[in-house]
Amino acid sequence: MDPKFVERVSYVRSFSCIKNISTVTNCLNLHKIGARNILSSGLNEIGVSMTGFSAEMYRRIYRSERYEQMKKNVLDLLRTNNELGKPVRISIGLRIDKPMKEVLNYPDFKEVIDLADSVEANYYYDSWSGRIKSEDLTGNMKIRPAIFHYMKKKNPCSMMYSGAGVLVDGTVTVCPCRDLNGDSDLVIGNINESSLPDIYYSKNLEELRDNWFKGKNIPNICRDCSHYNPYTYMMLKEVRKKLGWS
Repeated sequence: MDPKFVERVSYVRSFSCIKNISTVTNCLNLHKIGARNILSSGLNEIGVSMTGFSAEMYRRIYRSERYEQMKKNVLDLLRTNNELGKPVRISIGLRIDKPMKEVLNYPDFKEVIDLADSVEANYYYDSWSGRIKSEDLTGNMKIRPAIFHYMKKKNPCSMMYSGAGVLVDGTVTVCPCRDLNGDSDLVIGNINESSLPDIYYSKNLEELRDNWFKGKNIPNICRDCSHYNPYTYMMLKEVRKKLGWS
């Protein structure tokens, strides 16, 4: 999508303080840049979102007729990475509406299993605050239950502590996971007007967190979000990791 993608990744890689650079792709346009260029750009990780190697399943789930292009690009990415000595960790995220056992037995899928660093499947999907209904899904795909709704969202979401997202027009949002258009209460600035550190450590984000703690002015986009994850849970995971607990 971005003709300057490789250039941008290479620029970010020039900063020694940045340790990890990753991206997620459906591989549809990988051929326009080239697998070797992508893998040599400075990326550490690539997540590939795809179905099993089935044209029918791809058409059902992605509503796309470009299955053959996706398949060719995925295999090119994996094969080239292997030829280069696996400089990039490649994980496969399957969006499937058939049992995993069945999908893994598709003839063309064996090479993916052999070359990828990990292969996982999604069966539960977010409702995107009600935008997606159960009837929109196929096969054994289901709407993901809102695990933390019982907490009544008394604590701010972990997205308010895990970094911001910069949209294409420079808009900085606290939640790039849901605020895709930068038109919610989670916008805290624009990098065309201020630096990213100044924006992230500004009073705008501080007020968003404080208001949530006080139980007032919780952003509308957050109220019915099933992706909500309290920041306390994120902190607990970090503590366990530092202590070496599983």
